[in-house]
Amino acid sequence: QSNKVTPILLRDERLIQLGPLDICHEFFLMNITAISAAYVDSLLPMRYYTDMKNNLYFWCKILENDVYFNQSKKEYGDIWTLNEKIVIRIRSSLKVFKEYLQLKPFLFIYLKYKDHILGQSEVNLQPLIPTDNIEEFLKMTENNSSILNQRCCLCKADFNENNKIECRDSYLDLQLKLQYVGKTSVAMDTSNAMINDFITSNSAELKNIIRQVVSFVWNRW
Repeated sequence: QSNKVTPILLRDERLIQLGPLDICHEFFLMNITAISAAYVDSLLPMRYYTDMKNNLYFWCKILENDVYFNQSKKEYGDIWTLNEKIVIRIRSSLKVFKEYLQLKPFLFIYLKYKDHILGQSEVNLQPLIPTDNIEEFLKMTENNSSILNQRCCLCKADFNENNKIECRDSYLDLQLKLQYVGKTSVAMDTSNAMINDFITSNSAELKNIIRQVVSFVWNRW
């Protein structure tokens, strides 16, 4: 059920798994590009102003995982030229992905100084998946990709109080691109998962022997 799907970060595979592997084995690339930011200085408390300009960075939360842009440059001015990109690999299905975004649609953006949040915004990701039918998606998009350009107005976060203050002049320009890459073979992945579920022993040697046997059977098959 889509309301029970939890994104899982698989570090070894360097991707986020969204949904069960037996039905969610389509690859997507999510490109998040921070193009520029403007009038960010107005978000900085004056007492920390000098030091903060050397320790600022943008951070976002997507699919319940945190990703970071590089630390911003020291020379600012009113307009910051960033051109920083994050690429996230996602394995899911178009249907499950769309249903998940209907329940949890937002990518959250934060401007941080060390552990302090100075400004924040959010982007609705639902327009990136206009249909849950893959054939229709490919027809509706160019190069198998849907693109969303968004100007994110940054709300100022109070250091001492748990509230947000709208700051109309401060914003971050983002481009988000969701690209459908294709389906993957899950036969070996499923067999490995079954092995791990089956083996209750902590013996690394036993696990290695069973994997060798299964690999031999698959190769012969």
